[in-house]
Amino acid sequence: MVQILAAQYDSRSCCGLLGVKPTYGLVSRYGAKPLSFSLDHIGPLTRTVTDCALLTQIISGPDENDPTSLKHQKQDYLEDIESGINGIKIGVSRTHFFKQVDGEVLREMKKSLEVFRGLGAMFGKI
Repeated sequence: MVQILAAQYDSRSCCGLLGVKPTYGLVSRYGAKPLSFSLDHIGPLTRTVTDCALLTQIISGPDENDPTSLKHQKQDYLEDIESGINGIKIGVSRTHFFKQVDGEVLREMKKSLEVFRGLGAMFGKI
């Protein structure tokens, strides 16, 4: 899926899917219809985190057809998939996101943050 601004995130949340917005240049844009070269990102939409990691691993890498693709070593995104989130730091924007959000969405968001906290995640401000 090509993401321009928040289009990927809006569509996945309505369909029970998850996606990843790779670092710019991690995945080649070659073959995608260009709308804005500096905003276009190619990333997977999948049903599971494992599928998302696997697909990102497959589609990432340098591409001679895309001069903006990064020249980097392939990474094993499945290596730590079972290691959990204990000690992971999650950034939460309290100034932007929470100002315009519906009350029901805010309650569910706070519940999900508590689930992450219960699994050992830590939180920091963005």
